[in-house]
Amino acid sequence: MDHSILKDAKLITMVFNVFNKDCAAIAGGCLRDLETGREPRDIDIIVQYEDPRDFAEAQIQARFLGYTATVYQVHKEYPLESVCGAVVMGIAKLEHPTKLPIDIIFRDGPIRQVIEDFPCNAVKVYMIEDDIVQTPEYQEFLDTGKLTFHKDAPEAYKEKLLSYYPQD
Repeated sequence: MDHSILKDAKLITMVFNVFNKDCAAIAGGCLRDLETGREPRDIDIIVQYEDPRDFAEAQIQARFLGYTATVYQVHKEYPLESVCGAVVMGIAKLEHPTKLPIDIIFRDGPIRQVIEDFPCNAVKVYMIEDDIVQTPEYQEFLDTGKLTFHKDAPEAYKEKLLSYYPQD
């Protein structure tokens, strides 16, 4: 797997993890796409939400790396969305003219639990430092190519993944 595409995302996760060990990880579709030989469309970073200052840190990292950042911050009483039990506290969308976009998704809960709660087996993979952690569900997807979805997975999300990986 070519990790050079992940250089900026790795730096961002490293900075968050300095402040709070194992609170940030590269996760989901980008890792899957790199592993299955597809071109990633973006990079997702999951950060365990701790403090509103996390959003400012995302903006600082974006500027440092030459990205522009749009931050959608919410208050704990009014989460952005809740999918399969995992609450999104905010998102920082980082854009760069020549690099893949990076979404920093601030979630309520420990990283490993958030990954386990992802709505599809094909995205239950994450990277902390250089270690890729594959859940058993993700490994099953790699072995069989079959998608399985959480019962609460949004229909648009299912359709998107099924367009990438048509099922028999």
